[in-house]
Amino acid sequence: MRFDARYYGGGRGVIDGNWGERLENVRLGLTVALPINRYKSVKLYGSNNVYTKTGGGFDVVGIAWQLRWGGGLRTRWPKKFERRQNGRA
Repeated sequence: MRFDARYYGGGRGVIDGNWGERLENVRLGLTVALPINRYKSVKLYGSNNVYTKTGGGFDVVGIAWQLRWGGGLRTRWPKKFERRQNGRA
């Protein structure tokens, strides 16, 4: 599970030579990954607009299927990295 908070600030629009307000946005989000097996998981995520000074606020909800492949899936180290019986590496 992961919780995150984001703050965006900066930038101004100019219309007919008149500067607009500074853009600001605060968001809160949550992500949960549910393992199915060693190679697959389902990720649920959401993000909510908490504060917007100017500009559009929006909310996000989603689901993702994750598939892992490639190296790094070993349950044991390769023989060449294991410690020898006599204690020498």
